[in-house]
Amino acid sequence: MEQILTRPTLKHRFDRRYYIAIGLAVLVVTPFALYYSVSYNSVHGTIVQLISATRTLDQGPLVSTLTFRVEAHVWSWGASIDTRVNNPIFNLLVDDFSLPIQAYGPSATFQAGSFVPYHLTFKTADNDAIQALAKRASGTVRISMDGLVNAGFYSEQRTSTDSSTLTW
Repeated sequence: MEQILTRPTLKHRFDRRYYIAIGLAVLVVTPFALYYSVSYNSVHGTIVQLISATRTLDQGPLVSTLTFRVEAHVWSWGASIDTRVNNPIFNLLVDDFSLPIQAYGPSATFQAGSFVPYHLTFKTADNDAIQALAKRASGTVRISMDGLVNAGFYSEQRTSTDSSTLTW
C-alpha cells in the first residue's frame, strides 16, 4: 500500500498555531504570576515582634522623665524574597498609656528567614503617666508599627502590633 501525503488542512494549521500560542502564553504568564504571589506573601506576612523592653525613671529637681527602651524585630512569616520596610513609624502603649512620642525607624531590607532589629527609645514627662507606670512591678507593653512594605512586584502600607506582659 502506498501512502499518499497530503498537505495539512487549514484547520490543522490553525489548531497547531493555537496550541503553540497557548503554550507560549503559559510559559510567559506563569513566572510573573508566581513572582507576584511570592511578593504578595512576603508583604502580607510582615509583622513586628516585641523582643524586650526596659523602663528607667530619671527624677530631676523640676522634671521627671520615664524612659522605655524597646527592642523589636520586623520580619515576615511568608518571605521568600527580599522584603523592604520603608520609614516605619513605631508607637508604644504601656498599660493603656500611650507614649506621646513616636519613634521613626530607618528603612531596611531583610531576607527570607531573617529580620530587621530596631532599638527604640520612648520618653514621657507626663506626670500622670509617670505616677501610674513608675511604681508597677509589671506591665502590658504593646508596640505597633506602620510602614510601607514592598517585595518584588507588590507594595502595601502595613500595620502590625505585638504585645507582652513584662516584669520590670
